[in-house]
Amino acid sequence: MGRSPGKQSGADGKHLAQVEDPDEVIIHEPETCSACGADLTGAEIVSEEVRQVFD
Repeated sequence: MGRSPGKQSGADGKHLAQVEDPDEVIIHEPETCSACGADLTGAEIVSEEVRQVFD
């Protein structure tokens, strides 16, 4: 039997780390609820996501 496909258990992972000071920051703030259309001005922030795009 050979090894299973993909990363092997215990092998080092490879990734690109996020930069501390990005060239551009885009903040997405919806103005209305996509489900009911309610105004979201002043609404509580319930979650945040950080993503990074590499060229």
